[in-house]
Amino acid sequence: MSEWNVYTVGNIEFIYNIFNAVAMLFNDGTYASLFKIAALIGVIGVVIAAAITAGKTLSLGQMG
Repeated sequence: MSEWNVYTVGNIEFIYNIFNAVAMLFNDGTYASLFKIAALIGVIGVVIAAAITAGKTLSLGQMG
């Protein structure tokens, strides 16, 4: 595991808590779960948009 030096001015405890929160998100698979939920919501949104417009005006530009 690599080690990084972070130079900061101000409250070091605040920076420590931010890095600790990011580490907790990436460590236990929460990030992957959030990505899956976001992808599912996106797919549901595209399906609803296609159903409302009957597929007539749905283009790839609307998905982004």
